[in-house]
Amino acid sequence: MTKNAIYFGAGPTTLPRDVLDGFSNQSFPGHQCELRFYELSHRHPLSRKRQAAINALFRSIFNIPEQYHVLFLAGGARHQYEQLLLNFAHQYSFSIIESGHWARSWANTIEQFSADCLSRILVDTHQSMPLRIKPARERDMMFTVLNETVDGLALPLNIESHPCVVADATSQMGFRPVNVSDFQMLFMQTSKAMGVAGMTIVVLHQDLMDQADPNLLPLQSYQAIAKHDSLYSTPPLICMDVLWHMLCWMESQGGMPALADRQLSRAMRVYAIIDQNSHYVSRVPISCRSLQNICFDVVSGLDLFIDAAEKNGLFGLRGHSAVGGVRINLYHGIDDDAFERLIDFLNHYGDKV
Repeated sequence: MTKNAIYFGAGPTTLPRDVLDGFSNQSFPGHQCELRFYELSHRHPLSRKRQAAINALFRSIFNIPEQYHVLFLAGGARHQYEQLLLNFAHQYSFSIIESGHWARSWANTIEQFSADCLSRILVDTHQSMPLRIKPARERDMMFTVLNETVDGLALPLNIESHPCVVADATSQMGFRPVNVSDFQMLFMQTSKAMGVAGMTIVVLHQDLMDQADPNLLPLQSYQAIAKHDSLYSTPPLICMDVLWHMLCWMESQGGMPALADRQLSRAMRVYAIIDQNSHYVSRVPISCRSLQNICFDVVSGLDLFIDAAEKNGLFGLRGHSAVGGVRINLYHGIDDDAFERLIDFLNHYGDKV
């Protein structure tokens, strides 16, 4: 193990120290035995009280309107690619904004099971932005990925006029402001901004909930899961416990306004180094750069860069295998000292090569 090593991996990612300490050390108050939240029955009154507090704090931090349900589901975001089909293919056709790796994966899932229902909207990020969405067909559901972690891009889309937008917000929610009212449904896997892998949060408008197929088995049905308060089966309680500590940390940092300001400031400092140094080459146009996942190439060669970074205690900077290059993932576990070490390295490496 390298002393003072810092991990910049894409996720599951590191957590803030206060979150790790809170999760590790806090026993659940009010029970006769010394138990943690995830050791209680999910139907125990104390557990139900904490679950309600998690729901309320999540709604508060992200300004979730009352007409939206919040569901806590086991599994990753890709589960929702299929669960959406089960719940809505009987009523809707689907259009997907094919912006990057995860949007393509989502489109491929739909094509595998419901090819007749799918139309793809291909995106060239080097064209003029914002992309304008054509008027919606009746019973058309528009899918989009708000932030593409593999490609390092976030499209500045004008989608508010579309009546039924569903977004994978896994690596956007918790880093940048999201106006929930622009969407009929959002879903986010928790290992980027809100904890550990193993749970996906679904935010679903009542109007769309009413359109879901009522004849599904309960664990496949959004309606049944909502009716049972996400408790038809035991929810991923460890994930919920980490989420609780993560939400408390977000609140202590000043909530989304403060976190979004810090995210923007950090990203702009990194992009300034990339743009001003001829040894680094950004692959994403300024108009659609991600603030969480910064992707670029190194003129001197990737392996030399990665080797130098790791000798300086900076790990997890190699890009996704599908695209290569460097990827800096600026998640909440990167504290100020770690970020400044990254900045120093980028500056010094660029000056030496």
